[in-house]
Amino acid sequence: MQKTIKGLATPFVAIVIALLIGAGVMLVTGNNPVTAYGALFSGAFGSTVNLSNTFASAIPLILSGLGVAIGFKAGLFNIGAEGQYWIGSMAAVWIGYSVHGLPPVLHISLAIVTGMLAAGLWGGIIPGLAKAYVGAHEVITTMMMSYIAIFLSHYMLENGPMMQPGFTPQSPVILPSATLGKLVERTQLSWGLVIALAACVVVYWLLYNTTLGYRLRAVGLNARAASYAGINVP
Repeated sequence: MQKTIKGLATPFVAIVIALLIGAGVMLVTGNNPVTAYGALFSGAFGSTVNLSNTFASAIPLILSGLGVAIGFKAGLFNIGAEGQYWIGSMAAVWIGYSVHGLPPVLHISLAIVTGMLAAGLWGGIIPGLAKAYVGAHEVITTMMMSYIAIFLSHYMLENGPMMQPGFTPQSPVILPSATLGKLVERTQLSWGLVIALAACVVVYWLLYNTTLGYRLRAVGLNARAASYAGINVP
């Protein structure tokens, strides 16, 4: 119980400290922190539309966080989530506009699975092989792969094969069969929030209720001890 309380209190204290530091900077520069924070919280939570759009913006952050959380539990510091997010998004978008004739359930599922696989392969193949065979640290390799992914995505949308004809750098329109429905009308909030929350439950179950999760956490806590216990540690 005490560990749970500590885990919940840590991000809360971090947020409070960040707000206090921000208020101090605003006071030093002659601005009113009450007015600034009032506008900040009003813009994020001040209405149903604002709150819905805030939740919509949180969806990719939740999913990206889950993606790196498993690695963190195993002691791997994957900091290339942004690049993996770009690659996964591009793969899902490509499926969304290029595959025709599928019913919505299959089309959406195919886009999601393709995005997951693309992001996972991008973040795992080269950094994983580099760490396993030459000892390259994953912080460096995932960071480098992230920059490559971002610029590759820009090329694909601005001058590459995924650019829609015209002057605006954007992809072709995603087909309705690959589009998630809205949870709240006239906002950006979709059923992706439900998927993200369900993914949180699945990842928690994986880490704390399965043999694989136990092995990952054991390696993250002490790789040498885990190896002596019979766990295969590269």
